[in-house]
Amino acid sequence: MKILCVLCSVLLCLLSYRNYAVELIKHNGIDQTLDEQKHYFPSILQLAIDKSVSKYGPAQLVTIELPMPQQRQFKSLDDHIIDVMWTMTSNKLEKEALPVRIPLLKGLLGYRVLVIRKNQETQFSAITQLEQLKNLTAVQGFGWADVDILRSNGLKVEESSWYDSIYKSLNAGYYDYFPRSILEAQSELANYSFDNLKIAPQHLLIYPTAIYFFVSKQNSQLAERLHYGLTQAIVDGSFEQLFRRFPQHISALQELAKQNRVVLQLSNPTLPADTPLDNPTFWYQFPQQKKVKL
Repeated sequence: MKILCVLCSVLLCLLSYRNYAVELIKHNGIDQTLDEQKHYFPSILQLAIDKSVSKYGPAQLVTIELPMPQQRQFKSLDDHIIDVMWTMTSNKLEKEALPVRIPLLKGLLGYRVLVIRKNQETQFSAITQLEQLKNLTAVQGFGWADVDILRSNGLKVEESSWYDSIYKSLNAGYYDYFPRSILEAQSELANYSFDNLKIAPQHLLIYPTAIYFFVSKQNSQLAERLHYGLTQAIVDGSFEQLFRRFPQHISALQELAKQNRVVLQLSNPTLPADTPLDNPTFWYQFPQQKKVKL
C-alpha cells in the first residue's frame, strides 16, 4: 500500500510538471531590414503566444542568432533548429511548410508604390493604364515571390541583389522603377538617402498576398496554437493595437487614405486557393470610393 502511494505521488508530480512545463518556441533573430519593422514580427509572435496560454500553457520565445536566407529557414524548420518563421506565402512555399493562415500585415505587403527617379515623374504621371507600365522595366530582389506575380501580369522585371544594390542600380538608371510595399518604401528611402529617388505620387499597384507564420508540417500543434492566439488578438483588438504601434504602418494607412492615386489591380497566380480572402477581419479594407484602373 505504501509503495502504491509513493507511485501515485510520483505520477502526480510528473503530470504537474508536464502541465506547467514551458514550451520553447525558436525563431531566427537575424533580420536584414534597416527599420523598426524588424521588431514587428517577433512582437506579433509574442502576442499570439500570450493570447494562447490559457489553452496551450506557457511558452517562451528563443531567438536563434544565425544568418538564414529563406530556404535555409525552411530547412531549419524540418531540422528543429527553429520552430517558426514568417514570409510571403505562395503555392510553392505552402508545400514546404505549414502556414498559419492569418495575414500578419493585413495584406498590405501587396500594396505597392513605385520608387522612381525624380526626373521621371512627368513620364510616370502620364501612365493611367497597366499597358503603359508594361513598356518600362521594374526591379525586384533575386528569388522574390513578387517577380513571378509581376511577370504573370505582363510587366518586365529584372532581378538584382537585396536592398542597397537595388536602390543604387535604380538611382544609376539601370531600371525604371522599383515596386515596393507601402509599408517599406518611405523608411527605406530615408535610410538610403538617395536624393535622386522618390515615391511616384500617382500610382499604386495592388495584388492579393499575405505574410504568414510558417511551421514544420510535423508541428501542427504549434500552427493551431498560433492560429488560436492570433484569432484571440484580432477579436479583442490587441492585434490592431500592436499593428498601429509601428510608425511605418501608420504612415502607410495615412497614405492609402489619400484620393490621388491611379490604382492598378494585378492578379496573383501564386496565391494558394486556401487563402482566407473571404474573411474581411484579416485584411485592410481599401476605400471603396477609389477607382481601380485595369
